[in-house]
Amino acid sequence: GVELRDLARGVHPIALTEGGLASALRHAVASYPGDATVDIRTARRFEPEVERAVYFCLTEGLQNAFKHGGDGIHVRVVLDGDESELRFAVCDDGPGFDPAAPSPGTGLDNIVERLGAVGGDLTVRASVGGGTCISGAVPACPVPPACHVPDLRSALPRDTRWPSGTSAPAHAEWTSA
Repeated sequence: GVELRDLARGVHPIALTEGGLASALRHAVASYPGDATVDIRTARRFEPEVERAVYFCLTEGLQNAFKHGGDGIHVRVVLDGDESELRFAVCDDGPGFDPAAPSPGTGLDNIVERLGAVGGDLTVRASVGGGTCISGAVPACPVPPACHVPDLRSALPRDTRWPSGTSAPAHAEWTSA
């Protein structure tokens, strides 16, 4: 089986590559040692880097819930998405924590870093005695073009730039030395 510590390290099962995020997530929740349910509301596939980042965040959230929640907590994992973004949440009914207090762990830092790498964001709602819910969203296209890609046709030999029988624009005429 998949070890929880492997999930937390970001090691992903072949199910993520072959079956997608929904399949891998169902497997991770089934492997979770505590009481957890998964609510999958999308059958879409997303860019591999988006799926990997969200998978890591969800399994890290499961790990944190198990580590800090104590016996008897219930964890609910939700996955939803459309053509514009992939949304997720991991919520538990455990003891929660004070979000204003310094955090000794790096779990949330790792999640924020992972999501940031694909343009996503994270929201943490927690209170002492009120459970914890981490949720986030990642754009379906994680790395939009940062700048206009120049038209490189002018770098090609002249006879391949324009269909035969047409002439080159005046500004693109070759000058001979």
